[in-house]
Order: sequence, then structure tokens, then C-alpha cells
Amino acid sequence: MFPQSASGPPVMHAWTKEATDAHTKGELEKALRLWSDGRRAHPTVAAGYLEASKALRKATRLDEAEAVVNEALQSRCPAQFQIRVEHARVAEARGDKEVALRRWQVVAGTFPNEAVGTAGIVRSLLKLDRADDAERAIEAAGSQLENDAELARLAAKVAAARQDWPNALRRWELALSRYSDDRVAWRGRGAALWQIAMAHSEDGTTPPHGIVDVGHVDDPEAYELLMNFESLGDNCEFGLLQRRFGAEPLGLLRWTSVRPLVLLQLLETQFEGLAEPENVILLRTPAGEHWVKDTAFDLNFHTFQTNNIDDTEKFLAKQLARLRWLRDKMLADLKDGTKMFVYKSDTPLPEPLLERIARALHGYGGARLFYVEQAQAGAPAGTVVPCAGGALRGALSAVSQAGTEIWDIEFAEWLKICDLARMTAS
Repeated sequence: MFPQSASGPPVMHAWTKEATDAHTKGELEKALRLWSDGRRAHPTVAAGYLEASKALRKATRLDEAEAVVNEALQSRCPAQFQIRVEHARVAEARGDKEVALRRWQVVAGTFPNEAVGTAGIVRSLLKLDRADDAERAIEAAGSQLENDAELARLAAKVAAARQDWPNALRRWELALSRYSDDRVAWRGRGAALWQIAMAHSEDGTTPPHGIVDVGHVDDPEAYELLMNFESLGDNCEFGLLQRRFGAEPLGLLRWTSVRPLVLLQLLETQFEGLAEPENVILLRTPAGEHWVKDTAFDLNFHTFQTNNIDDTEKFLAKQLARLRWLRDKMLADLKDGTKMFVYKSDTPLPEPLLERIARALHGYGGARLFYVEQAQAGAPAGTVVPCAGGALRGALSAVSQAGTEIWDIEFAEWLKICDLARMTAS
């Protein structure tokens, strides 16, 4: 028990600081004990409840977090806004979607000028697959949308969940006009561009101005450079590099992980057997995105769809048609010979395998392989040199690993080696 003191605040500061320091050091049990003692000594001080609940929530001790935040609601703490928000966040962490929605509605109703309540409502409605209700909540948000980054993102996500891709694109671009370095917004915008461009490719129409010839380009020279390359794998790193600079070419392998032996097989057989109906299935990732899997080649393709699908057969048929269209486009681009094809590997490829891939690629119409790996001895980062089979080898100081969820891309180095590769190949 902490001593009572007429000075009050210094004592309270001491215990909150001690508890926070313990938590920072990884001494969670000590921190929880200190916060608990602090609550008994100072029951109207919000920190003892809020910090303990947050710590328990992050440690996934959610029943305990719920008990602490419920205790806070019964206290005479003046910080009711923070407590109500934490109350809703605990429900979200517990996966209680309906409960979380009700709690966020309380936050929004009690504190109507705070955007966090509206954001929580929209987020909960999306998780409940109530996209139309989420759209109504966005429309009612009014001026909150102008000043809150999360709400700006959510507005675009709602449009995407409703498959209203032109509106999603408009909202992502509006978010980027205010938060230009927002990676989530850049990726969302790219997904919207993909969906719009694919829709127009299917019906034979020309996308509206600004859809393929994209706006919001930070660096026009980088955009122009990257549109001359197409990714062959091994993961989405090069696709994300293009997205960074607004380059959104449609490519078969841009958004999938491709092992080198699979790539070699595809190239040597002119993609024979890819996208056969009997081999294509629909999966859903733990993050909620639907993937299309070609089981013959163990390739998973992003669809950028996260909402529930009512007619899976119709959806899969549409995705299958897209894969076939992209396959045919890839073959045409290979034979055209004007693009350079990039294969980035997180582990160095054996020279004989690299040479076979390069020669298979070159056999289509002189297409050239640009092979990129992490810098090795004698090949410092930012350099490009000739290698086996007429390919070019580029070196980066770091590359993203296959299956990664964290993208720490060396954008400046990528631009440098792509520029060098283009100059070397010309």
C-alpha cells in the first residue's frame, strides 16, 4: 500500500513512474502489482486502471484487462473518455465484435467531437461485414474525415469492402493528399488501381484518365523508369517498389511468391498448365484476404478482397479468367522484348540455375533478366554487373525475405540499380 500524503501528486507520480519503468523493463507482474496498489491508494487516478489494462491487453490477458477496465468504469475517475476508449479496445481484442460496436457507439455518443469513436464504429461494422452500415457511418462523420488519418483510411477501406473501386481510389488519393507517406494508403490505392484496370481489361474498354496513367506521382522519372520493368518474384518487393512511385503495371507474377525452380518450369514450358480450372482453389488468409491458389505450381495470388464472398463459384471463375488474361499478357510481353524482367532472391541462386532462367527468358524474343540479390563480397550495394546467360546482376544492401510481413525496402538503392540496368541494357 502506498503512503497517503498531503502532497498527493508527487506520491502518485512516483508510483506511476515506478510501474511504468517496471513494465518497460519487461517486469510485467511487478508493474501490475504497483498499478494495483496505486489504484487502492488513489482510486480516482486513471493511470492505475488504464496502464494496467493496456499492458494486460497487449499481453493477451484479456479477461484480466476486462476486469480492470470494468473496475475503472465504477471508479470516480474524471478521465472517462480514455476509460471508455480502453473499454472498447478490450472488446475488440477479445474478438467480441458486437460488444465492441456497442462500446464504440457509447464513446461516439458521449464524446461526439472525438474521431476515435466514429473510427471504432466503422472498424467494428467492417469486421461484422456490414459495409453498407459502415458507409453510412462514414457519410455521417462530416468534418472528422478531414482531420483524422485513421478515418481517412477507413473511408477508403469501406469503399473497397463494397467493391466500389472508383470511390475507393478517390478516397485513397484524398488520404494521400494529406498524409503523403502513408504506406497503408499507397498500398490501398494500388489495390484499387489494380481492380479498376482489371475491370476495364475484361470488358475491353479503356480505363478513365488517371487510372493506368496514374496521378499522385512523387517522382515522375522514377515512375517512368519502373514502368519499363516487370516482376517475376520471388515475392512482392518489386511490386511494392513500383507502388511507392505510382507505377501500377498489370503483371501475372507481381503479387505472388515464386520459387526459382517454379519460375524456370513456367518459362521453359511457356506457362503450360497454369490457371487450369481443376488446379485453382480459393483460400482465405488469417488476415482475412482471399487468395487464389494454383495447386499445380503452389502459387498463391493476391485478390485484394477481404470482405465475405456470397458466390464463391462466380468469384473464383472471375479470378480464373483474370489469371488467364494475365498469363497471355505475360507471354506477349516476353515476346515483345521491350521490358526488362526482374527476379529478386533472398538467397543467392546457383549459377547454373540462374543461367537456365536467363536463357529461357531470352528465348522468347530477347527478353533480358535482371537478377537482384543482397550484396555479396566483391559486389557492393548499388552496383550492376553482367552475369550468366546474358543476365544482369544487381546488388542491394538488404532484401525482403520470402513470406515477410515487414517490408523494409531500400527504395533509393532499387532506383539506382534499375537505372543502371536500363542504361547497361540499352
